[in-house]
Amino acid sequence: MGKVNHKSISQGIPNLKSCDVLYIETCAKIGKMPQKPYSGKVMFRIDPETHRKAVIAAELNGKSLNQWAEEVLAKAVDRENNFAEARLSA
Repeated sequence: MGKVNHKSISQGIPNLKSCDVLYIETCAKIGKMPQKPYSGKVMFRIDPETHRKAVIAAELNGKSLNQWAEEVLAKAVDRENNFAEARLSA
């Protein structure tokens, strides 16, 4: 891997900006809204009993509630997306 220095970083910044511009222009051409970046922080309210059960499930799996919830949500999103894709292609 090449050595990174101030000059190589400053030379790369215009390329990053041009990638953003290209992405936005492409979205405009195909009529789609550009996706905004997400922080990865999600705050939502759930029933206290569901919360209790989720904590127990996480502990039984040797994970933090955050790790467990991320995995469960990722699986649910994948399942929903696969279902939606199957409906669209039918």
